[in-house]
Amino acid sequence: MCEKAFKHKSHLKDHERRHRGEKPFVCPSCTKAFAKASDLKRHENNMHNERKQLQSDTETLQAAAMAAEEQHLDSIS
Repeated sequence: MCEKAFKHKSHLKDHERRHRGEKPFVCPSCTKAFAKASDLKRHENNMHNERKQLQSDTETLQAAAMAAEEQHLDSIS
């Protein structure tokens, strides 16, 4: 390994993982793997929160359309 020094033991472990090619932190949504937990967290926030928001928006629109249809049917009965 290299001679790089770290102030915190956890930073040394992260660095050693990179040398060994280890990626123990796996995204449960897409199975992409990362060497650091913080990289996984950033990935999840950047890549998968947008999908969750889009899904939520779609569900809201569907609920509104169903409510409008029910209201329309009630008004013509």
